[in-house]
Amino acid sequence: MNKVDWWPDLNLWWLGKTPRQWAEEGGDPLALCAMHWKKQVREILTHKDYLPAGQYLEIRYERLMDDPWRVLKEILAFCRLEWTAQFERAVNRIGLRPGNKDKWMELMDRDAIAVIRQSAGDLLSELGYQT
Repeated sequence: MNKVDWWPDLNLWWLGKTPRQWAEEGGDPLALCAMHWKKQVREILTHKDYLPAGQYLEIRYERLMDDPWRVLKEILAFCRLEWTAQFERAVNRIGLRPGNKDKWMELMDRDAIAVIRQSAGDLLSELGYQT
């Protein structure tokens, strides 16, 4: 999230400020990303059973990365959207490739991983991820 252009000025509903404001106050941007992920996922998991049937689809990151094309087709079908050539080009630009599920860990140093564990480790453990 820290790398997308809309993130710095997104008003975080649970924090009452933007990531830019958080950083200006001395907050760790990576910690905020992890905390926001945790808040969002907890909120979703808490309320998913209250949604009408057919309005919730849970996709685990590992499953997406194991077979991205199959899972993306499943997501599009769930949303009643068509797989178009334009969509396929967009997916190709982001470079989803099977078997890259651990790549994000390879891109982070030990300090960054420690920040993520400190900020969201309890939920990561609950979801079955090693922390």
